[in-house]
Amino acid sequence: MITSAFIITRLLAGRRIAQIADVATTMANANGAARIIKAAGARSVTEICFARAIGAGQTMSECDTRPPRSTLQV
Repeated sequence: MITSAFIITRLLAGRRIAQIADVATTMANANGAARIIKAAGARSVTEICFARAIGAGQTMSECDTRPPRSTLQV
């Protein structure tokens, strides 16, 4: 995760926030940003991404084709 990269400049009390990303890999950056957003008072954070990275040597037929889910517990 990139530390100290996310800064909130206003309170987000009660808002539902959507983060948009091009590719999901480990979800570490999305989870880090979501923690900061929730700390600023957001009611929920949803990650929307357009692609998912697969493991080295893996083919699409070998991986789970469902969208990635964050395991963020806030």
